[in-house]
Amino acid sequence: IKQDFDRVSELTQNIIAIEDEEQNQLIEFTRAETGIRDLLDNRVKSIILEKIQALEDSSNGMVTMALISIVIAIMLAVILGIIISGYIVKPIKRLRQAVNEVEAGNLDAQFVGINDGGREGAGGRGRGRGEDGNMPSRSDKNKTSSFASEELIDLSHSFNSMTEKLKANDRMQREFLGIASHELRSPIQPILSYADLAIKGDVPYEQAVEKIFTHAIRLQNLANDILDVARIEAGQLSCVMRRVSVNRVVKDAVDSIRDNLRKDVDLEVQLLEQDVEIGLDRDRIAQVLANILGNAEKFTKKGKIRIETSRASENSLIEIRISDTGGGIPEEILPRLFEKFATKDVRGSAKQGTGLGLYISKAIINAHNGKIFAFNNPEGGATFVISLLVEQER
Repeated sequence: IKQDFDRVSELTQNIIAIEDEEQNQLIEFTRAETGIRDLLDNRVKSIILEKIQALEDSSNGMVTMALISIVIAIMLAVILGIIISGYIVKPIKRLRQAVNEVEAGNLDAQFVGINDGGREGAGGRGRGRGEDGNMPSRSDKNKTSSFASEELIDLSHSFNSMTEKLKANDRMQREFLGIASHELRSPIQPILSYADLAIKGDVPYEQAVEKIFTHAIRLQNLANDILDVARIEAGQLSCVMRRVSVNRVVKDAVDSIRDNLRKDVDLEVQLLEQDVEIGLDRDRIAQVLANILGNAEKFTKKGKIRIETSRASENSLIEIRISDTGGGIPEEILPRLFEKFATKDVRGSAKQGTGLGLYISKAIINAHNGKIFAFNNPEGGATFVISLLVEQER
């Protein structure tokens, strides 16, 4: 948002510079017009006197026509100058007004482009779009706006695009704050309730402590996720790279969920035949694996969860595949699977999740110069694939 508002300030400075240039041009135009008028007045007077003297005996009508033609020519020149100057200055004033509205916090402000004929509306036609809703081509601009400045047109389109991004960022921020505040309240209420019940003696002390501890862990995880999201969006997510055994990281992640598996769910693990140490942040990669394995454990009621580690791309990559036989990923969610809160309450089974795990996981893998993606299996369930470089670029 700060970068976008910096862009708004830059646009404002460009607009002021353009207006100053236009004002200077108008002043020069006025001076030239005054000089032309003076010159024309003197010249006209001399021509009229000469014509009257020369043609006085032949035809008074011809002198009258000459005078009328000269007056008309002068009027046309003045009118044309006013039209041209107004055509250039008015869009600049509209753009400056729109920038001022954005600076005041009105992100719905739109700049009515030169080709829009003063039309404004929520349908996008007030932003220089054609009848079909598409942006006009460069040839159309040249045909319909022979006097339009290409720089000003591009500036108006950049401004409207920037305001759309600002609105999207503002909307995402509001949604994030709303969901995060709701999620923070969710574990706090049970903690207070069980504490109150334990104090009154309505539930056994051990049961209350167990419930309070469970919700406190959930609250801690949510707080950690929110902090990670804040670091990611600020570009401050840090990873401490060390040489670590791939098989050891995978084993630790598997052991963390083994006791939580249902009786009807089998866990298959295939490690590297020849273990290798690569540069990575052990805690962060363990966080990614815990997120994905936790989701697999949560959505797999019966069947198996398989984690497979292998070398790929001529041994330059370590590939970790985690697949399950659960319900799979809904098709409407799959394209935005790694966005914030995209998986919140999927099929009503993620009530204990924050919806931030996969978003954070993708950011962590990106910080390792790796890749992560997911797809649904033809036989059911889903597969997540993580690719990490054996040798990190320095």
